[in-house]
Amino acid sequence: MMTWFNNLNFRFKLLLPIVLLALVLIAIATVSMMNFKSVAGSVDAISDEHLPGLNFLLQADRDLHQAQVAERTLLSVTPAKGQRTSLQRTTRILSRRNSGWIGF
Repeated sequence: MMTWFNNLNFRFKLLLPIVLLALVLIAIATVSMMNFKSVAGSVDAISDEHLPGLNFLLQADRDLHQAQVAERTLLSVTPAKGQRTSLQRTTRILSRRNSGWIGF
């Protein structure tokens, strides 16, 4: 079974493992390039599709935080006489608007 290998010249016996390693290296490099292209395509898809949505989500979170800070500020400050009636009117308007959203 190994007679073909034993019959080879020393030059080919030395060259055979080097050629096999070179073929394995080329195969690994080819697979790595294909994987790199796949990853690059995925990164492009993420940057095109998901990042704008995350930006909108970040803006919505910031707006919600600003609204909460404004609400806490309004609750902690005692309004003056003229502001009290304006605050009551605004509260009535907002309660009417919010009652329309209950059905959804």
